[in-house]
Amino acid sequence: MIIKPEEAPGQKIIKKLPLETKWMLCSAAGLALIGLGLCLFSEIAYLKHQGAQTSTWVIFGTFSLVIINSGIAIFGKAVVYKTEIRSRDAYRERQKDMKNRRNKKKTEHKKTLKKEG
Repeated sequence: MIIKPEEAPGQKIIKKLPLETKWMLCSAAGLALIGLGLCLFSEIAYLKHQGAQTSTWVIFGTFSLVIINSGIAIFGKAVVYKTEIRSRDAYRERQKDMKNRRNKKKTEHKKTLKKEG
C-alpha cells in the first residue's frame, strides 16, 4: 500500500486563489515584514548603543535580519506573481489582436470576391 504525502491544509486553498489575490497578499505581507524587521533592527541598534548585553542584541539582531530577509523573499514572490499577471494579459491581448486581424482579412477577402463575382 502506497501512502501519498498529504499537502498542508492551506496549500490547497492557496493553489485555488487567483494570481491577483496572491500578488496582493504577498506584496502586503512582504512590505509589512520588511518594515517590522527594520523597526526591530533599529531598536536593537539602540539597545547596543545603550550598552545592552552582547548576547541580547546579537540574538535579537539576527532575528530582525531573518524577518527582513523573509519580507524580501515574500515580496519577491509578489513580483513573480505580478510578472505572471502581466505576461498572461499580454498573451491574451496578442491572441485577441491576431483573431481580429484574421477576421479582418476574411471580411476583406469576402468583399473582393463579391466585387469580382
